[in-house]
Amino acid sequence: MEDVRGSNPLTPTLIMDETYVLKAQKEIRTYAYLIMASYDSLEKARQIEEGSFYQRLSALLFSAFALEAFMNHIGERKIEFWEDIETINPLSKLRIIYHYMGLDFDSSKRPIQTVKKINKLRNFMVHGKTIWVKNEGYRKTSTYQKGEKLVEAKWERLCNDQKESEEAVEDIKSIINNIADVAGIDKLMLYSPSSGSFTIGKKT
Repeated sequence: MEDVRGSNPLTPTLIMDETYVLKAQKEIRTYAYLIMASYDSLEKARQIEEGSFYQRLSALLFSAFALEAFMNHIGERKIEFWEDIETINPLSKLRIIYHYMGLDFDSSKRPIQTVKKINKLRNFMVHGKTIWVKNEGYRKTSTYQKGEKLVEAKWERLCNDQKESEEAVEDIKSIINNIADVAGIDKLMLYSPSSGSFTIGKKT
């Protein structure tokens, strides 16, 4: 160790560099990040009016991504041929997982029906393009009310409806929880984005 304080007692002591060995690792659970992002966006949508549409859109997209990420997490651990089917559409992957888990898959009602709905939203946004939407019909007034939605795409209607958006997020949550129960996954792991360990020791 070298003392370079000199004659000035206020000068700090300089310690010669020592080398240490760091070894660190962690598991990053992408699905957990996406689940939390979905809940956070939905909560923000409840708290604000201006911009709530975009928060609901975010919540729905993050829910779709979370389900797919969780299915990949489960599939890699429970289904031997998962690598061969990982690129098929999310609804087909969910059907396979339900089959292997012994869960009832009914696409005619919630919550599976919701997967179809938000998967269409997800696909439209991932492969986004400019479209025309029309609305033709009759109404009982010629007056336009500020903020009135005269024409909407289906996905816009979903994002404009707080109740329907919340139901969709809850449906995805229930699907993930059901799979986790059967797979024996601790529920805390659904909301724990990462965990790991590290050591720091002197270089030998």
